[in-house]
Amino acid sequence: MDYSRFIASSNVDFKVNDNLIECGSTTWQIRNIAATSIGRKVIPFNEPEPRFETTEPKLELNFSAMAIAAAVAWVIVRFFLSSPNLAIVVALGIAGAMIYFAVDSLNTKKSEWLSAKGKVEGHWKVWDEMRRNPPVLFSLMLETNAGSKPLFYSFDEPQIAKANDTIKRSMEKKETGDIKFEIETVNVGGEESINNFGSSIYNQSIQGA
Repeated sequence: MDYSRFIASSNVDFKVNDNLIECGSTTWQIRNIAATSIGRKVIPFNEPEPRFETTEPKLELNFSAMAIAAAVAWVIVRFFLSSPNLAIVVALGIAGAMIYFAVDSLNTKKSEWLSAKGKVEGHWKVWDEMRRNPPVLFSLMLETNAGSKPLFYSFDEPQIAKANDTIKRSMEKKETGDIKFEIETVNVGGEESINNFGSSIYNQSIQGA
């Protein structure tokens, strides 16, 4: 699953030369960087497993009520209208109508049940995919005398590797001139925001499931 489409991101201009690293509006001096590395953070995913526990609807037919209604109709027609044959037809018609409406009600309930079941199954597929293949954020880490910090986060590991390799080559004086390219970075507000990404991705994913 392409998780990047569920989290806000932006393209940032990335520029490196022998002296400076420019990322958007932020600048670092190459001489102040001790090392670089690629960070990998698996986004937590703790959503409960979707379960469909509603039993399949069954035909609800009250044979006692059907027999009583048919019998009453038969008695009325047989003795008040003095029509034995018509009484049988009316009694059978009452029973048939009750069966028809019971079956029609079952079909409606079963259609709703199948729709609800399919929806939960779609949610489960998303849940299982995220459980087996959780979203991962990659970061370019810069290590200075003040410590290490991520320069940016991205779902695109090759982009991070390219930026990391470019900086290392500049630190080793193996590059000359400016190297420029764009990097699609994830808008991360902080560690707490990253921890909420899993639920956000899941809730957006199941809307179309």
